[in-house]
Amino acid sequence: MSLSDKQKQEIREICGFGFKDDKLLEQIFTHSSYGNQHGIPHNETLSTVGDAVSKLAFSLILYEIYPNISKDSLTKCKELLEGDNNLQNWN
Repeated sequence: MSLSDKQKQEIREICGFGFKDDKLLEQIFTHSSYGNQHGIPHNETLSTVGDAVSKLAFSLILYEIYPNISKDSLTKCKELLEGDNNLQNWN
């Protein structure tokens, strides 16, 4: 898959920022089946990184709000926040 220059520009305008590397932009819009078939990076790798970043952010926010929270309580709160049903309802 290859995005045209026009498509890349439209994406930059919609997102409100540019990308240092157009390869990353291409990877974002490459489905795993296409990437695996053609031997190129795909968006599932980025999804894994995004999941890890969100888990770290949730942990830091919870720890900042509740500095004396127990490990078990922190884990339960993170599980509640990280659930797909909860994340999709955030605005």
